[in-house]
Order: sequence, then C-alpha cells, then structure tokens
Amino acid sequence: MLMKSIVFVMIFMVFVFILLPVSAPGYCVQPLKYSRHIEVYANGLLTFNDTISGVFQDVSQLSLTFPQIFIENLLDLKVQTDKGIVLETRIVYAGNVSRIEVLDIPPDTSVIAFEAVFDNGVWKRYLEYFNVSVPIYPGLNIPVENLSFKMYMPAPLVVSEPPQNFTLNSGDNVDILEFSASDLESGAMKTESIMISGLTLLKVDRLSRVVTVSEFGDVMVEDFYTVINLGKSTVSRIDFMVPLNASEFGAKDEFGSLQTSNNRAEDYIILTVRPRYSLDEGDRYSFTVFYKLPAGALVDHSLLEDIHTLTLRLDETMPVVVKTLNVSVRLPEHSTVLDAEPPDYEVAKDMAPTVTWVLTRESSPVLSMLRNPPTVRVKYRYNVLWVSFKPALWVSLILAAVAAFYGFQRLRGVKPVEAAPEAKPAVVTEDVLSFVKFYEEKLRVRRQVARLEEDYRAGKISRVQYRTRLSRLRRRIAELDRMIESRKPSVRSAGYSEELNLIEEAEADISICDVGLRELRSRYRAGKVSRQVYERLSSEYLKRMRRSEGRIRRVLASMAPV
Repeated sequence: MLMKSIVFVMIFMVFVFILLPVSAPGYCVQPLKYSRHIEVYANGLLTFNDTISGVFQDVSQLSLTFPQIFIENLLDLKVQTDKGIVLETRIVYAGNVSRIEVLDIPPDTSVIAFEAVFDNGVWKRYLEYFNVSVPIYPGLNIPVENLSFKMYMPAPLVVSEPPQNFTLNSGDNVDILEFSASDLESGAMKTESIMISGLTLLKVDRLSRVVTVSEFGDVMVEDFYTVINLGKSTVSRIDFMVPLNASEFGAKDEFGSLQTSNNRAEDYIILTVRPRYSLDEGDRYSFTVFYKLPAGALVDHSLLEDIHTLTLRLDETMPVVVKTLNVSVRLPEHSTVLDAEPPDYEVAKDMAPTVTWVLTRESSPVLSMLRNPPTVRVKYRYNVLWVSFKPALWVSLILAAVAAFYGFQRLRGVKPVEAAPEAKPAVVTEDVLSFVKFYEEKLRVRRQVARLEEDYRAGKISRVQYRTRLSRLRRRIAELDRMIESRKPSVRSAGYSEELNLIEEAEADISICDVGLRELRSRYRAGKVSRQVYERLSSEYLKRMRRSEGRIRRVLASMAPV
C-alpha cells in the first residue's frame, strides 16, 4: 500500500514538472543589462543611445522615466529591436517626471535600442558654466542587474567637477564621464547635476540649402543659416563639418566675407566661422557657409553623353534637428530637367533652370543625428561638348564675319574702315568745375543732416526745430541734385564717363545703407532687435556710408585737381 502511494506521488510530480512553463512570468532568459551612452555637442544638443539586453519574453511594454524638462526639449526619438523592427512609443506626463513607454514588443526580442535627441533647453545657464540634471538610472519598470553609464564631451567642452563615484577619463579630444551600478529595483530613478564649460547654446532658427551645378559638373553648396544665442556667454566662433574632398570653402554675411579657419579631422574638415561681431544673449545672426565639390563627386559627368544625374545626400554641416528643409538645385544654362526625386518638386524655367523642394517627414524630422539624411536626385540633359567648343565657335564666327566684311569691301573697291582714333583726354571745363562744386556742397549738406538727426535723437533740439532745419536742408539737397543732373551730359562729353559711373555706384551703395539703417531703427523701436545688435549693425551701416562718401570725394578731387 505504501509503495502504491509513493508511485502515485512520483507520477503526480512528473506531470506537474511537465506542465510548468519553461520560463515563468517575470523570469528573464539572461540577466538584464542596461547601457546608457550620452553625447554632448558643442551647441548644447544631447543624444541618448541606450541599449537594453535580456528583455523579458512575456513583457510587451517597457517604461523609461525622464525629468519633465527633458520631455519638453525632446526633438527626435527612435526605438527599435536588434532585428530592425521599429517600435511604437507614447509619452505619459506625470508631474516633475514623465515616462516614455515602448509598446508592442515582439515576444522573441532580446535587445532594444533606445535613441533620443534633446534640445539645449535642458541646460541651466550661468556666466561661466552650464548645468544639467542628467538621468543616470533609467527608471525602468523592470529590475536591472547591471547598469553602465558613459557621457562623452568632445573638446573644447570641459567637466567642471565630476559627481561623486563617477570616473572622468580623457581620450583623443574627448572627455568620458563613467559610472556603473548593479541590482537596481524596478522604477529606480537617479539624476546627477553635471557642470560643463565651453558650451555655445546656439539655436538654428532657419536653414536652407542651394546647390549650383557648373557646366563641367563641379558643385557649389551653400547653406543659409539663421542662429540665435540662447546662452548668457558671448559666441565668437561656430564650427561646421564639410566633406574631406571639398575646396574653396568659407563663409559670408550681408556685408561680405567672414574670417574662417579650418582643421582636417579623420572623416571631415572642421571649418571654424567667426561672426562679424560676438553674439550676446538673444542675438540673431544670419550667414552663409559654402564649399565646392569636384566634378564627378556628385554628377555622373561624361563628354560623350548629354544626359546627367546629380545625386546629393543632404548631410548636415553642424549638429541640428530640422523639421522642414528648403533645397534648391541650379543647373547649367540651357539645361533641360528630365526627372527629379523626391517627386514633389517645382522647376523654375529659365536659361538656368532651378529645381526646388520643401522637404518634410510626417512623423520625424528631416535632418537629425538619429536618422539617415534625405537624398535628392536630378536627371537633366546638357551637352558638355557645347561648353568646350563654345569659345572656339564664337571666335570662328567673329573671324568669319570680319573676313566677309573685308571681302565685301574689296569687291566694292572701297578702302577698309580705318581704326577709330584714340579717345580724347578729359578736359576740365566750367561745367566740370561747377559739377564738382555742387557735389561737394551736397556732401556737406548731407553731413549736416546726419548731425541734425544725431542731435535730435540725443534730445539737444526740439521736434519743431528738427523738422524746420531738416526741411530746409532737404530742399537744398533737391536743388543741388537738379543742378548736378543738368551738368552730367556735358561732364560725360568732357571725358569723365568713368568717374560718373564710380560716383553713381557709390551713391547707390549709400542709398542701400540708408534704407537698411531706417529699417533697423524701425525694428529697434518695435523691440525686435536688442540694443547691442542695433548699435553694432548701425555702426556697420554708417562705416559703409562713410567709405562710399570717401570714394566720391576722391573721384571729385581727381576731376578738378587744385
């Protein structure tokens, strides 16, 4: 009887073990490991690259916790498995912290990659350094056996004081802040205050790209930037990354070329641009970065074919996240656009056709450090041999026309037309002297107008006095303009055409600066630009006007020497 009972119990236990699942709920196939790598960029952007390995087989959802300020500055997010399956996410807001939930995880998943980009608004700005409360523990809804944390800060960024129990290692032009922990409970959350110096909190407010293809297939790329300084410290340099095979690179703004320097890195050229003036907090600045790529790098170019294809990958030249990007491709003159990708494009039909896109993505930014940049393609027809033979063809046509003309003259028995005599030297006439006299008076009156406006803005004269004197001076300028215009024909006939052209060019530049200065004052009064920006730009306009007036004075002095 006892033996029967023992046999019955053993059979029952065998059935129990057979029916038990191989992995009970909450059992992990391998110990859960969490790796968090953060990279800090010079403009204050941060990228999180988290790897979660050993995910529970029967768990279809994960939850990561972030401080609320990080969620408010989230620019881009991508979560996928080791098999490349992109996972759906949602954000759950809850007070000072929020959760990013990863949904519908496949049951056979063993590794999940979590990537995110955060804007530089996560930093607290001080005069000499920047501070950020970085989430060290992920606040995962599953226990973590091992946690590895690394934070990369490339030069010139410097960590002021590493937090306690953190290790600071220095590599090739990069500092690495490291930390590790084990046996973290479910939902464990920890942040550390990290102070860094050397950041420039620049926000890219506007970015567009113009690509110009020459007749021989080389390509000029121009990136138009508008940036805003969000930090309390001034910004006197901005770094960009241009391709290694680029040449003729540089930068410019509305006043001309900017000072640049370059340094060759392993995969790209670092182009350092120095703005025309240091950017204070809140300053907005627009400029262009340009570089040239050799023939054949982007265009499949052949002398024996007239159909070519431009393939351009829109890599960013600085760390940036952009939701909308305007791209224009200018083709050589007399080209014909056959096709272009992406399909939503417009063609401005001209001698040199231009293909334009407004690129957007439905659920993610167009440009981001987490994603492959978009690519545009333009297929066009253009005969390269025409460019090669065009100079010789024009010379041949001119020689043929000259030969035909002389042959026709010989048949008629008429002597060829003699060469025109040399131009007569300029003569100083009474009209020239009066022209110079009236123009010099106009410059003096214009200077009086400038001083009058300065006195009025400084409060030295009343509004009535200002209007009365300004009206009198403007009437005198109008009289002088009439007398100057009436003498221009005789001045040209006296041999001073080139001098008049130089004066008119300088006058046009003065008019442009005057309009720009008035617009700047209007924007300053409306509060659209800061006082520092107003003073710097108005100084630039005034210097440019004085240079143009100086050119006019030198031309006048050469026309009527003493």
